This record gives sequence, C-alpha cells and structure tokens, in this order.
Amino acid sequence: MPLTKYQEDERIRWLDSLRAMIEYAEAHPEMPAPACWDMASFFPKTREEMAEVARYHAPVEKVFSGPLEDDWFYIRKKIGGIQLRFNMRRGEVCTKVPTGVKKLTVPAEPAKPAREIEIEQYEWRCDAILAPSGEDATPVPAEHAI
Repeated sequence: MPLTKYQEDERIRWLDSLRAMIEYAEAHPEMPAPACWDMASFFPKTREEMAEVARYHAPVEKVFSGPLEDDWFYIRKKIGGIQLRFNMRRGEVCTKVPTGVKKLTVPAEPAKPAREIEIEQYEWRCDAILAPSGEDATPVPAEHAI
C-alpha cells in the first residue's frame, strides 16, 4: 500500500532522527545505550494492511502478546538487536473458534452456596494472515498465548 503524504513525511522525519541519534551517540562515547532502544511499534489499520506487512517483511514471527484475556496479536521482524513490531487487535486478524466448555466449581462464600460455572474453551486461528494464499494453517490453542 502506498504511503500517504503524512506517512511519507513521518518516515523521513523518523529516518533523519535515527541518523541524528547515531551521529550523536558516536560523538559521545561516554553515553550508555538507552534502557529502551530495541523496538519500533507499528499499528496497521486493517487486516489487509497486516497481511501486506507480513508478506513484505517475510519471514516474520507470529506472536500472541499475553494471557487469554489479552486481545493483542502482533508479528515481529528482528533486525540485529532491534525488532519491528506490527500490532493489531487479535479479533481483527484472527478467528476465535470454540472448542468446548470447561466446568469449574466455585467454592461457597458467605451467603452463597458452591456452584458450577462453565467457561468457553477456544483456539485462535491466526495463520491465514501469514499464509501467502490466505488459508488457515494449524490452529493455535488459546492457552499457548505468550
């Protein structure tokens, strides 16, 4: 997808800033590396943009960003010690597929008897975003989120 004029201007400003930072850091050897220098985050707006990013930067890693209640999905491209990270809401990129129900017993509390609840079990199918033809590959169980 072509960049908008604003995106082009921001990209030029970003590259100029990186060059200026390198020049400054090289001119000041007493300056240690900053605490956070290893990641640049991007936020594609659509599923199609995310798929384009995955194709353009291939090979990339598919990563879930957290526990089950976290709804972010990202892909990353590592370049030396820096990672480019492309983030999107998991539900906009992946398909949540029900796999069953798990029953849990909630212990009794004052004025509440013990009870059984049902929790939906599912897996996220996200491989299509990385597949060249758009097909789903092996599903990733939700409990494997990292």
